[in-house]
Amino acid sequence: MSNITPASASLVSRLIDSTPTTRVSSRPHQPSLAFRTRTLFREITKIRTIIAKLDNDISRFNEKATLANNTAASARERIRYLTQ
Repeated sequence: MSNITPASASLVSRLIDSTPTTRVSSRPHQPSLAFRTRTLFREITKIRTIIAKLDNDISRFNEKATLANNTAASARERIRYLTQ
């Protein structure tokens, strides 16, 4: 013989209907490996671009420093010639 009355069956039914059906995970969402790979590739590309720009800036600075050094050397030579 069953102990469930129609009233308690109705209560259980309403309780089940009000319970969320989606599973709640305690772990955060993990992106897929493909997504993480693409994201990492994008970040590596950005870093390579920054490195290329810095390399270009360094080369340009070296050219300017060499030009300034040559100009200073020429100026010293002129001063030495004029003061003889």
